Amino acid sequence: MRSTTPRRWRSSASRCPTTYTDLLGYCADVASAGKVAFALGIQSDWVTQLIPYALVASTVYADSPEFDAGLADGSETFAGSGWGDAFESYLEMDEAGCFNKDPLGTDVTASYNLLNTGQAVGVVQVLASYPQIMSTAPAGTEFGFFPLPGDDSGTPSIPRGIGVSFAVNADAVNEINALDFVDWLATPEATSVWFSAAPGIPAMSDAEVELDPVMQAAADIIAEGRTAPMPDQGWPNAKAQSALFIGVQQLFSGQSGVDDVLGAMDEAFAG
Repeated sequence: MRSTTPRRWRSSASRCPTTYTDLLGYCADVASAGKVAFALGIQSDWVTQLIPYALVASTVYADSPEFDAGLADGSETFAGSGWGDAFESYLEMDEAGCFNKDPLGTDVTASYNLLNTGQAVGVVQVLASYPQIMSTAPAGTEFGFFPLPGDDSGTPSIPRGIGVSFAVNADAVNEINALDFVDWLATPEATSVWFSAAPGIPAMSDAEVELDPVMQAAADIIAEGRTAPMPDQGWPNAKAQSALFIGVQQLFSGQSGVDDVLGAMDEAFAG
């Protein structure tokens, strides 16, 4: 399972902001200490989506959890929705100094390095990235987790979706054995083996897994019901996501405005 857009920061941060207003103040406090709040590596195009996905959990899906169904039936559009607020906040965070210099010239690996060398306090990432980040951190580094607030409600949510799934080709030569293996993957034994090798949060609600404190913090938020749909998992294809990737990079390079990006996403979704 991925909770994307979940946010992961070093627990050395003095406080975890729970409102968007507080988030901007948090960025200023971190900057005054000579660091940046969040390492951002949007040279890697897939990273461009993570902060918007985190923000729309508040600006879109908190009030309209069926928004993606509305996109599908034409009753909703990206333009004129809380997606615009999320992109505006993304740019405002950049202007407020929340990110490192030149995020367009920084790839995802470099962003992890900013975090693990202490130049950045945190990074907005999917839970699946945590083991990699942790593996290159100096010994004794402590990590924490909190949702990225997109509004001032004080009860931010995290995007939640399935990160890994399995299927068997209908024409597979060993279809029976393959199906048996997929069935085994849903057992407590397989869950234990899987998560001892790759820490995360199991999708099976009855799985008994000892969670890392960071994963436990995310699991607690999920247990409280403070989750929103992972946006792209409700979209019919990857076209709108691709438009978002390109659009965010153009926003940060000054080649496009928010309305341009929203229009491109609507056109891609309809196509």
